Amino acid sequence: MSTITQNPVRRYDMFTKAGDSACESLVKKIEKKIAGKFKVTGEEVLAMIEAGMDKIALKHGEVHDTEPRVEIAHQVSKALQRAGYGFYIGSFLNVEQGDYSIWN
Repeated sequence: MSTITQNPVRRYDMFTKAGDSACESLVKKIEKKIAGKFKVTGEEVLAMIEAGMDKIALKHGEVHDTEPRVEIAHQVSKALQRAGYGFYIGSFLNVEQGDYSIWN
């Protein structure tokens, strides 16, 4: 099981510090789930990202812009790598399916 590092709030290119903090909270929540006792599937990770971004969008609509989406996917993928998972989350939406891609 990997440990979660205590970094300062990362930049997600949101319009405000509150937006960056909301994204950081989402990523930390997902990191904890990934580093937890039970394995997660790619579909579970995608569902956590989408649900979290939809919640953030209620106050910070720019979360669905390219830069925040890419940074969230990147940070989650780094957590997956640290935990030994053999897949990562692609940062661009799958046009046909309307969601992120899972890559092995």
